[in-house]
Amino acid sequence: MDQYEYRIEVRASDRDGQAAIGWEVKDAADLAELVGQLRAAGFEVSDGSADGARERLVSGYAAMPDPDGLMDIELVYGFKSAGTYFASPLGHRFVAGRALGLGHVFQAVTDQARHEQLYVDIFGFRLSDHIDFASGRVGTFLHCNPRHHSIAFAPTADQPLLGHLMDWAAAP
Repeated sequence: MDQYEYRIEVRASDRDGQAAIGWEVKDAADLAELVGQLRAAGFEVSDGSADGARERLVSGYAAMPDPDGLMDIELVYGFKSAGTYFASPLGHRFVAGRALGLGHVFQAVTDQARHEQLYVDIFGFRLSDHIDFASGRVGTFLHCNPRHHSIAFAPTADQPLLGHLMDWAAAP
């Protein structure tokens, strides 16, 4: 869909639902610094294995459970370039790439403050806005690139869940 070989993987799993979402960091030094900040803030982070990096087609990564334990958050660097773009038989093109990323993620979360700490205070995402939903809950919309938001989350009294993953495709 863009210059990278690997963006989305769909496969059977022993987990119900999504297994992980990933965020790209600049390089190994940035990853090490971020992992240190996460551990200092009380997050459990594991270093990615060489086999896992090969599987993800990246140079390196680290993984941690998201604050709700819903899925893993993977921090990666060194995506392998594909050399060619996906050619849709319908003529659509994906609006992704290094500058814009894949699209966005929306989650229903049980601990909005912990998610905000993670994404704003540690990852450095910037606030796009807060949106009041009809339910009376207020969603937080954050970005790490020029898109309006890269991740959004709103509180839930029920189980946490991945509301949706939006990739961006444009008609020809």
